[in-house]
Amino acid sequence: MKSIIQQLTPNNKELDKSQVAAIHTKMNSPSINKNRNNFLKKVAIGGIVLGGSLSLLVENTIAQTISKVSETTVQADIRITDLNDAMEEPIRQYTYAWNQESPAAIKEALVKCWSATSTYIDPRTPLAVGIDQLVEVIYKSYKRSPGRKFRLVSKADCHHGSGRFKWELILANKEVIEGTDYFEYNEKKQITRIVGFFGALL
Repeated sequence: MKSIIQQLTPNNKELDKSQVAAIHTKMNSPSINKNRNNFLKKVAIGGIVLGGSLSLLVENTIAQTISKVSETTVQADIRITDLNDAMEEPIRQYTYAWNQESPAAIKEALVKCWSATSTYIDPRTPLAVGIDQLVEVIYKSYKRSPGRKFRLVSKADCHHGSGRFKWELILANKEVIEGTDYFEYNEKKQITRIVGFFGALL
């Protein structure tokens, strides 16, 4: 019986259609039906066929599932990448506003990325709502530190209506202060909220 099983079971544990047909033929031959031992052989062979079929079924199911998960992950990555790219310009426009020297120039820059209800806050600044209040915050910042410049040091990282980006403040004396801003945005790709943080995380 052991030799028969070994003959009927390939090393790779996979059975093609011709092998299955040959096994069924051998199972139904008169010689296998002669006695109890042959009956047991028939049961064993049937189990091998069933096991092989189930194995192939499971392998195919796993392969299909992995394929679907991989496809979904790729699609999600593409959507996130597209969204990050879409928010690059509003974030650049916002940073540009911080580098203007007059209230008029600051406001002209902000109207392209800010809304009437957008809010700004950082550790040193109370809540500013709307364009005019943020113009005042930015202008006061410039008056306190003439010649200072902001620059982006990362791309926007976005998902589900929120994101973050890193920036550096270069003072007139060349001192550099780094920070991170958390932001939220709407379907118009306007920034609706910014919470600023100074310094690196410890």
